[in-house]
Amino acid sequence: MIKAIQLIFEPVSTWAKIGLDRKSIFQIFSFFLTPLIVLSVAAEVAGIFYLNKYRNPNGLLTIPRTRLFEYIGAEFFGSFLMVFVAALVLRSLARSFHPRHTYAQCFTLAAYAYSPLFLVRMLDAIPPINPWATFALGILLTVATVYYGVPAALQPDPPNAFGIYLMSALLIAGIAGIFRLLTLLLLAGKLKILNADALYNY
Repeated sequence: MIKAIQLIFEPVSTWAKIGLDRKSIFQIFSFFLTPLIVLSVAAEVAGIFYLNKYRNPNGLLTIPRTRLFEYIGAEFFGSFLMVFVAALVLRSLARSFHPRHTYAQCFTLAAYAYSPLFLVRMLDAIPPINPWATFALGILLTVATVYYGVPAALQPDPPNAFGIYLMSALLIAGIAGIFRLLTLLLLAGKLKILNADALYNY
């Protein structure tokens, strides 16, 4: 979480350190990405069950409890899926410029680039805040993070650097936007992924 904050306020030095550390996918997944996503989802859970989000003035839930559990599960597992898919797409993009780029490099870029989005998503715990507002702020910070992350994580050839940044930013923002839309459709009851009622009753 601290590194996610540093990426917002001190992106140049933080990305330089990330580039020098060259941590493995397992290290990034276990010690950075997982705690951040857990905290992000936990904050939203706290908003639902302790800050009266999605409740009417009488304190009753305005959304069925089973659907909320389905939404929370989608937020949690979908966040990991979003990073892995983004890394896969980024690798295809980067290799179109140069074949030396690896999945580990692209995973590093995706995981750290999405960290401001996960961080800002904690604000969804506050009842009056619109989830699209937190997404907009988070994705702006993410796109800014990608700008400094491409040189540090991918180390592209200088002539290709801006092209890779532009395409990476569009892909990362697009994938995140699709994920946000799907989860909000799920929350609104317009999309069904699992039989949440059966799981809840079980």
